Amino acid sequence: MQHVRPARIAHFVLAASLAACGGSQPSWDDEFPPSQAASEPAPGKPKSPPGRFARAEVDEVLLEGPVWILKRIAPEEVIRNGELVGWRVTAMPNEWSHLAMRAGDVVTKVNGAAIERPEDLWAVWVGLASAKELRIAYEQGGVAKELVMPIDGPPNEAVLAKLQSNSAPRPAQQPKGTIVIEEGAPPPPDDEADAGGARESVSVSGGGKSGGSKDPKAGDRKGDKK
Repeated sequence: MQHVRPARIAHFVLAASLAACGGSQPSWDDEFPPSQAASEPAPGKPKSPPGRFARAEVDEVLLEGPVWILKRIAPEEVIRNGELVGWRVTAMPNEWSHLAMRAGDVVTKVNGAAIERPEDLWAVWVGLASAKELRIAYEQGGVAKELVMPIDGPPNEAVLAKLQSNSAPRPAQQPKGTIVIEEGAPPPPDDEADAGGARESVSVSGGGKSGGSKDPKAGDRKGDKK
């Protein structure tokens, strides 16, 4: 079990593991726009001791909505034996470099819940408004680890009510350039890269590739008709 010092950079610890919709990113901007109050530090806001969160710190992040972190860590699915095992954090700003979690780590659960759909993400996000701790299960270099940070203070009823009044966001199309990874499988062929060099996303559901896969025999059938 590992504990880290809470700070503004700990927004990553609070939300990075919740960014489980990198492959099917929800439309957060329309459903839950960032809060002006959340972007401005409140005067006299209580500070938490090392290794813990103050409730006000957690509420500040929750009111911003997950879009802030989703745009910064670029999560990717990790599939093993046809099953989703977690989400790889592919990017991390320099100001978070001292955190125990690093780019390349695979988040498997948050507060005991696996996150596979936008609704799962939203349920965990709202649950943090009343949770007593943030608990992140993740893999680092193939080793299972857990990060636990207690949350001090009772739930803020106003924050909880605001979060609960917002429904789970609608799924949006997978962002271009996001790669869905299947461990142990060969990389997508070069002809799937777009003109800018970013590969089209590779779907593991339904046995096909997103963006329209071509039947390799289609050309032969055309030739037969000539």
